Amino acid sequence: MVNPALLEQVKQLALEDKAQLRSVLDADLVDVSPDFAGLLDARWAEIEANRDDYVSIDEDERELRARRPTV
Repeated sequence: MVNPALLEQVKQLALEDKAQLRSVLDADLVDVSPDFAGLLDARWAEIEANRDDYVSIDEDERELRARRPTV
C-alpha cells in the first residue's frame, strides 16, 4: 500500500518532476520488460504532447459523480 501522505506529495509535483520521478522508479523496477517500458514511454509522450486531451483523476471522478443518478 502506498503511503497516502507520500501519494499526496507526488500529486502536487509539477509534470516535469513527475516525469523525473517516474524515470527513477522505472529504473528501480527491474522486472519491467523493455517492451512494456517502451509502451509506458509512448503513452507518457502522448499525454505530454496532448495535455488538453486528458483530465486528472480527481476531475474524472467529479464528472462521473455528476452523471450518477441520485437515489
